[in-house]
Amino acid sequence: MALIEVENLAITFKTQKGEITPVRGITFNLEEGESLGVVGESGSGKSLTNLAIMGLLPPNAIVTADKLLFNGQDLLNLSDFSWQKIRGEKMAMIFQDAMTALNPCYNVEFQIQETLKIHTSLNRKERLERCIHLLDLVGIADPNSRLKSFPHELSGGMAQRVMIAIALACNPKVLIADEPTTALDVTIQDQILKLITEIQEKNKMALILVTHDIGVVSEFSKNIQVMYAGEIVEKGPTKEIIKYPRHPYTQGLLNSRPGHSVIFRERLPSISGLVPDMRQRPLGCQFRPRCTFASENCERPIELYPSQFAFEKNRSEHNSTMMSITTPSVRQIRCIHPLEGERNA
Repeated sequence: MALIEVENLAITFKTQKGEITPVRGITFNLEEGESLGVVGESGSGKSLTNLAIMGLLPPNAIVTADKLLFNGQDLLNLSDFSWQKIRGEKMAMIFQDAMTALNPCYNVEFQIQETLKIHTSLNRKERLERCIHLLDLVGIADPNSRLKSFPHELSGGMAQRVMIAIALACNPKVLIADEPTTALDVTIQDQILKLITEIQEKNKMALILVTHDIGVVSEFSKNIQVMYAGEIVEKGPTKEIIKYPRHPYTQGLLNSRPGHSVIFRERLPSISGLVPDMRQRPLGCQFRPRCTFASENCERPIELYPSQFAFEKNRSEHNSTMMSITTPSVRQIRCIHPLEGERNA
């Protein structure tokens, strides 16, 4: 049994202008110790999906799913008390901006101890020792003195490390890192990501890493899930998808990375257009208005399907090496004009 099971998840918001559904048809599983990278432009539904899993969406949000389970427990029908027993202890989340996620009115010690008081039976001395250990674990120098610091006294990197310490306080089974390196310089970004993955491997946690940077996912996650307009358009093993992207959107994300071209100072390619307005979704494939391969057939509904089907259409045109790369059970795509061959070939 998977640690997290999501099947046909949809999120609808009631607004003054009517209902909108920014996320729909999301299906995936997360195993114990697995690292899953979630990538896509802003507005793709990455954060909303994870906030739904954590039960942190606002009151006007309606979450529906054929299945939304954590360790076999149905998350759709939990009371506030039941959620409190799961959040922080068994599932934790690192939010995008630590400086706004941390409470400016309380020092670091208070904010870490708050989680420990709710979810553990540690006494005051044991909680203090745990706080010092956590700050030391995330690489904060002189943790004893930093416990008394307030968020405004911390640098961006230190505040992010404090957020990680709070998330790890109770050794959760699932850690969701939502853009954990936003607004940090490149050196600090690398340190934070390596820290998260090291702790994940050490504690055998399941990790969901949400980011705009597909390059980050290629280095720090085993599997990848590419989202566009609130839908999963491609998912599977990270190394395979990075080398052999099948969806035009995935290739667009890869091509727009700095260092993609071997030609010095060549202009970076970009994906024309914008993510569609959720109140005026295009028919069929959501990427159709921006896709150079679009046809009239793309206006019909397209489901996520095993990518091996595309290879079978013209099996004789592909060599045995290419055929052996695809694993139907884990590699899926939402496209009727999938790309063939190695990226940039």
